[in-house]
Amino acid sequence: MVALVENLPRSDGSGERVETIVVAVRGSATRGNWITNADYGSVDPGLGGTGFAVHGGFFAAWKSVREWVISRVRALSRDNPSAPVVLTGHSLGGAMAVIAAWNLDFEGIKVDGLFTFGAPRAVNVEMAKAVSTCEGECSEWGAGNVPDIWRVTNEFDIVPRLPPSRQ
Repeated sequence: MVALVENLPRSDGSGERVETIVVAVRGSATRGNWITNADYGSVDPGLGGTGFAVHGGFFAAWKSVREWVISRVRALSRDNPSAPVVLTGHSLGGAMAVIAAWNLDFEGIKVDGLFTFGAPRAVNVEMAKAVSTCEGECSEWGAGNVPDIWRVTNEFDIVPRLPPSRQ
């Protein structure tokens, strides 16, 4: 879902309420989604950076909706130029939101926030380090430019620990 949501509070604590472009991606709901989850071979996303890799199934799922999402976000941004863009998702949707944040930024669309819930690992260590160590505007190629990133997990949920880290 991509929508313009009215009257959301800014995440900076200012108390200001704004219109926000929200990209929300649902978690696994079908047998096909579970097959996507199991396709954990890594692929080069072609989104810049050296040594970057993403979960093959999550990337394929993102590619299946990428053009529609990008065109919808661009249209809403054109009509609402001051509206921040925020991505969110649960489980499979959270993994797709992580990849979408990189892709939107790579396409020149400023992403203001990324909030995932119970999301499995979507990117390799190199990509994750680039996100978590980047401060300010330090890259041209991806989500290092996303200023507000939250990954919410539950210690008893195995999904955020999948697929197993190779490092």
